[in-house]
Amino acid sequence: MTKTSIEIDFSKSPDEARIVLCNWIQKHIEGQGWSRREAGRHLELPYPAVSRICNRKPDGISLEKLLSTVERAGGQVTITVR
Repeated sequence: MTKTSIEIDFSKSPDEARIVLCNWIQKHIEGQGWSRREAGRHLELPYPAVSRICNRKPDGISLEKLLSTVERAGGQVTITVR
Protein backbone atom coordinates (compact mmCIF):
# COMPACT_ATOMS: atom_id res chain seq x y z
CA MET A 1 0.00 0.00 0.00
CA THR A 2 1.34 3.43 -0.96
CA LYS A 3 1.38 5.90 1.88
CA THR A 4 -0.22 9.28 1.35
CA SER A 5 1.42 12.30 2.98
CA ILE A 6 -0.61 14.90 4.79
CA GLU A 7 0.75 18.34 5.60
CA ILE A 8 -0.78 20.18 8.52
CA ASP A 9 -0.02 23.74 9.58
CA PHE A 10 -0.33 23.66 13.36
CA SER A 11 0.42 27.38 13.58
CA LYS A 12 -3.23 28.17 12.80
CA SER A 13 -5.18 26.15 15.36
CA PRO A 14 -5.55 22.60 16.63
CA ASP A 15 -9.19 22.62 15.48
CA GLU A 16 -8.13 23.40 11.93
CA ALA A 17 -5.61 20.55 12.06
CA ARG A 18 -8.38 18.19 13.20
CA ILE A 19 -10.57 19.27 10.26
CA VAL A 20 -7.72 18.56 7.81
CA LEU A 21 -7.39 15.05 9.26
CA CYS A 22 -11.17 14.53 9.13
CA ASN A 23 -11.19 15.55 5.47
CA TRP A 24 -8.45 13.05 4.66
CA ILE A 25 -10.16 10.22 6.56
CA GLN A 26 -13.54 10.97 4.96
CA LYS A 27 -11.99 10.96 1.46
CA HIS A 28 -10.26 7.67 2.26
CA ILE A 29 -13.56 6.13 3.37
CA GLU A 30 -15.26 7.29 0.16
CA GLY A 31 -12.34 6.05 -1.94
CA GLN A 32 -12.63 2.61 -0.39
CA GLY A 33 -16.38 2.57 -1.01
CA TRP A 34 -17.06 1.80 2.64
CA SER A 35 -20.24 2.58 4.48
CA ARG A 36 -19.70 4.31 7.81
CA ARG A 37 -20.23 1.02 9.62
CA GLU A 38 -17.67 -0.72 7.40
CA ALA A 39 -15.26 2.16 7.97
CA GLY A 40 -15.67 1.74 11.71
CA ARG A 41 -14.72 -1.93 11.46
CA HIS A 42 -11.72 -1.27 9.22
CA LEU A 43 -10.47 1.75 11.16
CA GLU A 44 -11.33 0.37 14.61
CA LEU A 45 -13.64 3.27 15.45
CA PRO A 46 -17.16 3.26 16.86
CA TYR A 47 -19.88 4.32 14.42
CA PRO A 48 -20.56 7.66 16.18
CA ALA A 49 -16.89 8.65 15.80
CA VAL A 50 -16.92 7.78 12.09
CA SER A 51 -20.08 9.84 11.67
CA ARG A 52 -18.54 12.86 13.42
CA ILE A 53 -15.40 12.55 11.29
CA CYS A 54 -17.39 12.32 8.05
CA ASN A 55 -19.47 15.33 9.07
CA ARG A 56 -16.25 17.21 9.92
CA LYS A 57 -17.39 17.74 13.49
CA PRO A 58 -14.70 15.92 15.48
CA ASP A 59 -15.95 17.06 18.89
CA GLY A 60 -14.79 14.58 21.49
CA ILE A 61 -12.20 12.98 19.18
CA SER A 62 -8.65 13.78 20.18
CA LEU A 63 -6.01 14.90 17.74
CA GLU A 64 -4.02 11.81 18.69
CA LYS A 65 -6.95 9.53 17.79
CA LEU A 66 -7.31 11.21 14.40
CA LEU A 67 -3.58 10.86 13.75
CA SER A 68 -3.61 7.16 14.61
CA THR A 69 -6.70 6.65 12.42
CA VAL A 70 -4.93 8.25 9.46
CA GLU A 71 -1.95 5.96 9.98
CA ARG A 72 -4.23 2.92 10.32
CA ALA A 73 -5.79 3.90 6.98
CA GLY A 74 -2.41 4.04 5.29
CA GLY A 75 -1.68 7.74 5.54
CA GLN A 76 1.54 9.23 6.78
CA VAL A 77 1.52 12.36 8.90
CA THR A 78 4.66 14.42 9.28
CA ILE A 79 4.73 17.16 11.85
CA THR A 80 7.20 19.98 11.41
CA VAL A 81 7.87 22.44 14.20
CA ARG A 82 9.24 25.84 13.18
